[in-house]
Amino acid sequence: MRPPLLLPAILAIFVLPIYVQAEKGADLQPTNKGKVVLAEKFDGSTLGEGWTAAKGTWGIQDGAVIGREKATDNHAAVLAIAKSQANGAVRFSFNLDGASAFNLSFNYSQGHLFRVIVTPTSLVLQKDKDKKDPNSKAAALAQADGKFTPGEWHTLLVEMQGDKVTVLTDSGFRLVETDPAFKIAKTGPRFVMKGDKLLLDDLTIWQGE
Repeated sequence: MRPPLLLPAILAIFVLPIYVQAEKGADLQPTNKGKVVLAEKFDGSTLGEGWTAAKGTWGIQDGAVIGREKATDNHAAVLAIAKSQANGAVRFSFNLDGASAFNLSFNYSQGHLFRVIVTPTSLVLQKDKDKKDPNSKAAALAQADGKFTPGEWHTLLVEMQGDKVTVLTDSGFRLVETDPAFKIAKTGPRFVMKGDKLLLDDLTIWQGE
């Protein structure tokens, strides 16, 4: 089954138009720092321990992760890292170098929880559908309209603290939303991408208290 990539907004959306200035490796910092459990520059030749490429093709080239969707999968490309956390933060640089969109997705033990959706023209914080509830629907909680030009690098930070999720970018995007469902242990971040090529680099994961 295809992941709920780029689903339309169903609940209220807060739209913040922002001019985007690209910056790779921007020093975005979480407000409640915990322990750094992963700091990866991807300088090696292969992905390290804990990474799982579930769909698509993923590898390292010229010091960055390259992800590509594979038509025969009939599914978006998926790369996951096994770093469970209830509170904490994830920061990384990305380049939509041929990718039409990607998600930074967070699940919990029973299924999908929420995701940050990045397209060339927008940033969306979306609560995912609860597959156990037939009446549940995916809901876009917050959105910022801007421009992530393919071929340019940007930096994104997602911080999770209790029931609050905060999303920041190097260019000034700031999305904040609270939901009781977010106050739960997540199984680890997942990159879900559509298109020809997504580049990732400079990944840091903090384990909050």
